[in-house]
Amino acid sequence: QDGDIELVAGDLVIENNDATRGNQIEITGSGSLVLLPGAGTTVALGGGAAVGAFALDDVELEQIDVPAVRIGGDGSTLSGDPVGAVRLDRADFGTAALTIISDADIADVGPKPPPPDAWHLRAGAVRLASVTGVGATGNSLDTAIASLDAQTSGAGGIFIDETDDLLLGVNAPITTGAANEEIRVTTTGGPLT
Repeated sequence: QDGDIELVAGDLVIENNDATRGNQIEITGSGSLVLLPGAGTTVALGGGAAVGAFALDDVELEQIDVPAVRIGGDGSTLSGDPVGAVRLDRADFGTAALTIISDADIADVGPKPPPPDAWHLRAGAVRLASVTGVGATGNSLDTAIASLDAQTSGAGGIFIDETDDLLLGVNAPITTGAANEEIRVTTTGGPLT
């Protein structure tokens, strides 16, 4: 399809129950894929994607081939119609731009994978907006991304551990909503600019 693809649903199940026929669902295009599973819906991305009312596992993420993906909210203002808590476990969006808008927190699950693939989220330009935090003290969100814009609107800090170089605040500054919340962004394989 040309243009944007938008899926809005309270309950939406897309699956292939016939293992003999292989994966039949593939989302490709030159526009954006917008996923709006509903306000407050818990989202799980990557790995087994076991915990979440809306979940996309590794196989399902591999079937998405678009230049940009937005999960929840209004991508231009990083507000409106947010999803609930977002859990990331080896969520691989390739080089696609990714926007996630959450009315709770955005975090990874499980221990940090070993190098050279020490990430829970891989994508191009990433925009994250949450109410209660991105990553946490002692459990940073492990990333392999090109650039990051991140904001929290309530009590909660921003904790990112990037595997290589990272551009910060390309479209908006990295900010927290509450005074004195911590922002900690580290890189292990390149410059932070």
